[in-house]
Amino acid sequence: MSTIVDVVVNAMEQLCLMLGIGLDRAAIDKLLEPLADDIQLAYTHWVAFP
Repeated sequence: MSTIVDVVVNAMEQLCLMLGIGLDRAAIDKLLEPLADDIQLAYTHWVAFP
């Protein structure tokens, strides 16, 4: 099962492909790495357990 962070990375990867931005999955993952805990916390707090 993928985490919400994986879902966000996948969505950003697709958006970059559609917009023609040259960021691959590894670059996006590296950019979001500092925010991973915050993304997971926000998802848990606002979506999974409102």
